[in-house]
Amino acid sequence: MVRYAAQEGAPASMRCVKKGRPMRVFGVAAALGLAGCVGGVDLSTNAFVGTWDCDGLSVEMTEATLTLGESPRSIAYVETGGNADYGLTATDGARYSVFNTTRRSLTLFAHDDRESFACTRAP
Repeated sequence: MVRYAAQEGAPASMRCVKKGRPMRVFGVAAALGLAGCVGGVDLSTNAFVGTWDCDGLSVEMTEATLTLGESPRSIAYVETGGNADYGLTATDGARYSVFNTTRRSLTLFAHDDRESFACTRAP
């Protein structure tokens, strides 16, 4: 499992934490838009990013925030390589899993409430 930092003063697409060590990507890789960790994902193109209609609830996800209705939460880090497509952990400790991710749909699971949402990308 790999964790990618979403905060710590740098754009998420330019910073990642792997095994607890911050790494920055500069030079040719950044210029080519390949920012991220070697062997990881480009955080500027994560499939979960966007505005979603989740069972009638408006949800907006970025690499740094997750907003469920009117409740924004700052994301501390994004995990890949676990049981879900993505694991999002908020700075307040709340955890979310994103499953079955496609360009048009995904399933969002809120661990605190043990609630699952079927989501489609909002127009």
